[in-house]
Amino acid sequence: MALGNGDQCRPMGRKARKDFTFFFIVWCRRRQQDEMIERDVMQWLVQLLRNCDMISDYMLEYAVALLMNLCLRSAGQQL
Repeated sequence: MALGNGDQCRPMGRKARKDFTFFFIVWCRRRQQDEMIERDVMQWLVQLLRNCDMISDYMLEYAVALLMNLCLRSAGQQL
């Protein structure tokens, strides 16, 4: 669609930029989560957490948080 004489592209306002940034971040996060679910990262995390004595506290916290976030997705709940 071509722009007419009265139509001009205006720069986004602060709120529009903020909304777009939020949408883009959420969209990217969902794509990454979908990819991890498809590649069986949840199964790998469960195996990792079974041997939690062998990993650092930081790794344990990160793995649990990642597993919880993947379980919140509807695709993750179906596994």
